[in-house]
Amino acid sequence: MFESVNVIGRGRVGTAVAARLEERGVALRDDGAELVLLCVPDAAIRDVARDLVPGPGWIAHVSGGTPLAALVPHERRFGLHPLQTFTRARGPEQLEAPSARSRPRPRKRASAASSWPGCSA
Repeated sequence: MFESVNVIGRGRVGTAVAARLEERGVALRDDGAELVLLCVPDAAIRDVARDLVPGPGWIAHVSGGTPLAALVPHERRFGLHPLQTFTRARGPEQLEAPSARSRPRPRKRASAASSWPGCSA
């Protein structure tokens, strides 16, 4: 678990993520954070990462379509893509787990006899 994060980019995703981290007691820092989280447009990820001096911490982006190679020269890197749409009208609650049923319902099993034509169970 990271105790400090530098969220770069305060658009829809960055604003929601920063607010949720703050709610959870994670320190938001500009310098010396354990994780630098790039919440910038996909086209800017490579340039922003290149402009940051690699340090001992981690760097990540929230793009679903950008390879980790965009975070070079940083060695400790990962991608984190929330599979959802974010809006400015909502806050950190956008990061809550979905309330819809996420597992398929069990299917009723047919007996072996009922699966053969002309047979009854």
